[in-house]
Amino acid sequence: MSNYDTATSLPFVFVDYASSPYDALAKDIVAREKPNPSDLSQFLIWCESRTQIHTMTLSLVNAGKAAGIGHLLLPNIITMQDWIWQQATPNLPAISETNKQLLLVEAIRQSPTLFQTNNAWPLAKELIGLFNECTLAQVPLHASEQTLRQTLQDSYQYPETDAGNISRESEIVYRLWQAYREQLQAGGWLDPIDYYCNSLLQHEFDDKHVHYFVIGKHRLCIAEVIFLQKLMHQSNVSIYASKISHKQHGSDHHPHIRFAKEVMQTISDNNRERALDIIYDKSQHTYDRINQFKQTFQSNTFNEWLALYTCKSIESHVRTVCLQAKKWLIEGTENIGIVSNDRLLIRRIRAVLEEQGIFPTDLGGWTLSTTSAATSIEVLLDAIEHNFKKDALLDLLTSPFLPANIDSESPYAHQTYALRKFLKKHRSSPLDNLDSLTELAIRHFTSHEIEHTQLSQTLATINTVSATLQEYKDYGEHPLSQFSDELISTLKALSIYTSLQDDVAGQQLLETLENHIQAIRSSHIKMNWKEWRQWLRDIFEHNYFIPEATDKRVILCGFEHIDRMKFDAVIIAGVEENRLTYTKNQRTFFNEKVRHELHLPTCHEANAINVIRFRQLITQSNRVLLSAETDNHGEPQELCAWVKLINIFSKQCYDNDLEDTKLDELLKAYLAYKENIQLTENYITHQPQTRVPRELVPTRISATQYQSLMDCPYQYFAKYILSLRDLETADDFEASDFGMLVHQSLKEFHFNGDNKSELIFNDEHRESLIQYLVELSQSIFMRAAFPTTVKQGWLQRWLINVPAYIDWAIERAKDWHTLRGEALIQTKLNNDFSLYGQIDRIDSDTQHFAVVDYKTGSSKPSKRKVMNGELVQLPFYALLDENITQAEYLNLGTQGLATASATLNKEELSALKSAHKTRLENLLNDLLKGSVLKAHGNYILCKYLHYLGLSARCLLVSHLINFLVLFYVQT
Repeated sequence: MSNYDTATSLPFVFVDYASSPYDALAKDIVAREKPNPSDLSQFLIWCESRTQIHTMTLSLVNAGKAAGIGHLLLPNIITMQDWIWQQATPNLPAISETNKQLLLVEAIRQSPTLFQTNNAWPLAKELIGLFNECTLAQVPLHASEQTLRQTLQDSYQYPETDAGNISRESEIVYRLWQAYREQLQAGGWLDPIDYYCNSLLQHEFDDKHVHYFVIGKHRLCIAEVIFLQKLMHQSNVSIYASKISHKQHGSDHHPHIRFAKEVMQTISDNNRERALDIIYDKSQHTYDRINQFKQTFQSNTFNEWLALYTCKSIESHVRTVCLQAKKWLIEGTENIGIVSNDRLLIRRIRAVLEEQGIFPTDLGGWTLSTTSAATSIEVLLDAIEHNFKKDALLDLLTSPFLPANIDSESPYAHQTYALRKFLKKHRSSPLDNLDSLTELAIRHFTSHEIEHTQLSQTLATINTVSATLQEYKDYGEHPLSQFSDELISTLKALSIYTSLQDDVAGQQLLETLENHIQAIRSSHIKMNWKEWRQWLRDIFEHNYFIPEATDKRVILCGFEHIDRMKFDAVIIAGVEENRLTYTKNQRTFFNEKVRHELHLPTCHEANAINVIRFRQLITQSNRVLLSAETDNHGEPQELCAWVKLINIFSKQCYDNDLEDTKLDELLKAYLAYKENIQLTENYITHQPQTRVPRELVPTRISATQYQSLMDCPYQYFAKYILSLRDLETADDFEASDFGMLVHQSLKEFHFNGDNKSELIFNDEHRESLIQYLVELSQSIFMRAAFPTTVKQGWLQRWLINVPAYIDWAIERAKDWHTLRGEALIQTKLNNDFSLYGQIDRIDSDTQHFAVVDYKTGSSKPSKRKVMNGELVQLPFYALLDENITQAEYLNLGTQGLATASATLNKEELSALKSAHKTRLENLLNDLLKGSVLKAHGNYILCKYLHYLGLSARCLLVSHLINFLVLFYVQT
């Protein structure tokens, strides 16, 4: 490792937390004596990032105005990296981070003895980061494995006998470093980090009259330290940073401590600064600091500007943060910051703010993988990967980025809806590929006279343009660039590419994707489909969509953004220990101690840097709210030590914690307001009502529709009037699929089987009947398009019941013989309505008919509910044919049993038929007349319905109208 001069400290200028380092530097530059006060060209300012250049420029302009200088000739403001690249143009092209990762993936794949992993991408990404850090810290990776091992040995300080793990670690890092460097040289590339460090170490300064400044750098690498120490002896240089002290909490780990032998100690005249200096002064005992605090501040200085809010749920947390932000906005605060290290928490806060009409500016954005633009690409690739299985295909066909979906009223929208209904009905059919699915669907549409032109064209286009990617998926490895180029071609052929260009997030996604594709153009690495998809996901996961600035009064950001920000009011959301601080080193290589010894970034350093940022936030802002959750699924959550110390001092000195009880009251009032308009069983004052337009009243009524009308008119209204139906086509085996396959097995057994004419139902043929039904069921279940292991489980559940069913069938055959199965019957109810139904089984005794309805669920329909009119199916079936004189359910859902229930004989059935006919005619006539449909108001029943949202909205609107009328009358 290259050693910097430990005897020479760097020229730091530490600025109070309450001040901005940018403002302090700007003020000092403008105030310096020079021939021309407006000419600052003899200064050069190095910023940490390009985003800080704008902040520095504004500070200089403001300082010039304050000094009465109207026009400034600004200095050169640039990042140190950009400045180095301006000094000389290298002969070789710089390798991108993407290609670095590719080189490491190839090296890992060629060294299977080092790592046994099927996913080299995360490991390669971490290694590239490690190599970059080691280069900046001048760790001798380039020397030899023995040198590296000795360096690690010294850092770990393990005895020689325990050095096995160190030897293994050094071998992995050194060999992969060497493999990376060899591929780098073979490809004729230049590592930009290596070039930056070498240029820093070799640079010669010509102009000794320029004054150099460094601003915004929380961390200096060893190469930069050596460069700045050399510069100190040849010219003037100053490094501006926020104040640090060995006495302050966490700052002894700050990277600047290494390079500043005498840390500037100042007594600030800012009360907040002085208060926090005492609190965080670890050189004194806590008891002494508390006494000093009491003597210094007679009243609680925190009450004027700092508050703490704690709660026990994330929902309360998010709502309170948003309420506080809204409260400040109402009060006229124009510059509000909501800062958090937890991006998920920030996203929840953003969603609630937008729900309430506030569209904040989000500096952090969110990963591309969470955008609908990235989802559209993932949906396409998922469909290809799963051979266009039904759900994957429907997701693709209904993607908002597929141009056909732009017009929701186009015929295509109706055609895809028809396809979804078709696939729902045929979800167990074995459709092996897109061709067979398309052929079957189009044949169905044609036979039912359903328009399908646009849909069939879209399906054909998808099948054609995705053919190459399907081939890549199925066969071997291919160059990475070929995969990516074919993806872009497919997106363009489907016009998804054009739709993405018209979307803000889509534009950023395409730009990012094409930059990566361009970077790998010269790479010859080959990979299979799975590895390519992982590479693509990695791009989407580690690049961010930054939305356009909207409401600039509210800024959402992380701690990494606040170096250039200053807020009038700030909320630091999530000040728990696990959210605000870094507690674990998640890296594969080198523990915290070794990283510290090698001058690599550590968790301690990251926390020390965030202490500086935390103090900047709470001292520079006029009002501060700290928010936290003290409970995480039953586990207590500790506040961060930085916050806990402040709260302890407030309690000990003034017997007053920082808790903002007014916020609690505000949240309770808000929740009470919300609760007053929620649908609850006790809140219903009267039933909402709706009418069905005459032209929408169905003229054909089924048993299912009749049952729905009796269960809940709103369910009937949603499902059969508005046609809001559940058309999910998941490929998972469900109870409804089990019932369908059992029904199909029994139909084929009794009516369509090859041995139907030979079936003799008596005890002598019992075993042959069982064997035949078992074989038939096995064939039918196995033909269904579900995973074999799943089908086997459900099949066994049915086969256990087969002997019991045969016993029931033998007993029934003594009085009845099977006549028809899955029989579709229709009859007239009156001049306006007809009834229809599909009956599982109709038996005959030569004079009369009997209905049997199979039930494969675990619950048994009770005869009581049939007799009191709650269950309508059996009497409804009896209305379809006057010769039906008996009806019953056959329960097949209990293992090892087949039992009849709710059996209705001639007299009972006749009475029920008459009653149901009268009730049906009255109900349907009322519908024709436009009579209201009254909700039953049974909230317990509503909880089990698919249409609760609609029912709730209807009730909610009704209650709101009642409330407004009551309010009007009272006022």
